[in-house]
Amino acid sequence: MPAAKRKAADRVAATRALFIGLLGVAGAALIGLGLYFSTGGGHSAIPLEDSDYEIIENADRPRQNGPIEVVEFFSYGCIHCKNFDPDFEAWASTAAADVRVSRQPASFSASWSLLGQAYLALEHADAIEGNHQRMFNAIHNAGKRFATGHEIADYLDSSDFAASDFMRAFDSASVRRKLSRAADDTRRYQIAAVPTLVIAGKYRVSMRNGTQRALEVAEWLIEQERSRMATAGSPTSPRSPKRRFVWAHRVASTWYQRSHYGGRCQSRIRALDIGHRSNYVPISEPKIYLDDNQARH
Repeated sequence: MPAAKRKAADRVAATRALFIGLLGVAGAALIGLGLYFSTGGGHSAIPLEDSDYEIIENADRPRQNGPIEVVEFFSYGCIHCKNFDPDFEAWASTAAADVRVSRQPASFSASWSLLGQAYLALEHADAIEGNHQRMFNAIHNAGKRFATGHEIADYLDSSDFAASDFMRAFDSASVRRKLSRAADDTRRYQIAAVPTLVIAGKYRVSMRNGTQRALEVAEWLIEQERSRMATAGSPTSPRSPKRRFVWAHRVASTWYQRSHYGGRCQSRIRALDIGHRSNYVPISEPKIYLDDNQARH
């Protein structure tokens, strides 16, 4: 081959190699970015309303004490719920003592309602462990489609959990009530897709920014709720016990000032034995008229 043609061929080969290399780098970068964002990366440290979470309209009344509720709305019929379940289980196992984690089945169709009733039956029978993943695997790995509760019972039947035990729970009034409440909660919290997390009955967290980001946002919202509850219980809070005692004192003072009991009132108002005296906040001693003559001056 002449030298000129050989040089031209070398240039073409080098150009082709460079082009293929650039395509490989670009492809790797796209894959890396996809993984980064799908796992919750690329977001601000402080979650943003409407982007990371939504405030639920007509949300539950804020708790002043008690556990902070975290509810996962899910369905056995949802492949994304199956994929999220191991991460959610791991996260729930490390939840703080003041956090209560639970699941609620979403019923977007008759078939999902059946699966939701199956979950509540397992919960009622204390048979979640072992059978929860079996339900996911049956639908998404084995391709099973359940049309009745008896079909689910036959599939789950084992020496540890008999089909009759499942059907007893499945047909119980308690499970039916819970299924109805789950359907009401799905509508009340405006659940449009699963899996979705509801925090403290007033924040809705979807998976749009990735499952890991959703769990991070849940942690942040829990901390916000924890701080709110701590503030609500402080002496300076508008709902603190001291403010309630002040209100009670004023009402009682007004009542005593308007009452003469036909002549004399033998006692003066102190703390009125309302609640604990240590929580009593003195305002001013109410003036008590001891008889009608004093009332005229």
